[in-house]
Amino acid sequence: MKYIYCIFSVLLLANCSQKIKTDNKDWTKVIIGTWDFVETRDPSGNKLENYEGSFGTVQATGPKLIYNSDFTYNMVFTPKNTDTGNWKFNKETMTIEHDLYIDSTGFVGKDLIRQKLAVKSSNGNYYERIDEKILKIENEEMLIDNRGLINVYKKEIKK
Repeated sequence: MKYIYCIFSVLLLANCSQKIKTDNKDWTKVIIGTWDFVETRDPSGNKLENYEGSFGTVQATGPKLIYNSDFTYNMVFTPKNTDTGNWKFNKETMTIEHDLYIDSTGFVGKDLIRQKLAVKSSNGNYYERIDEKILKIENEEMLIDNRGLINVYKKEIKK
């Protein structure tokens, strides 16, 4: 019985030690870089070509994500459609918090401000907070929750 207790204790300590190492990982350094959209998957892991969204059928595509070391970001949907702002990583929730700059003079910006979905930053610009939950990040692959679906990204490797 003492032998079994000893083995159990060693395994428990080894498991806790691994969790501590994982929790101390600097995820910010892992996130910084350019991430190319690969595909959208359903909760079972099947690749989707399109899915039903709140405005009808949506083609399963995603933006290129660029996270800079100065904590600015770009989400490039098309060459003429790029979201920009600041980002930070919340280790407790494994969430990337995006502060998306908005045009406070446009219809959409005014509406977001009116609904209190956009707030004024200390530099005078307005932003909307958008959080993205990381489901998995390893081996240059990142899986992000997309309202119950999974967006898959591959990190570009600098040569």
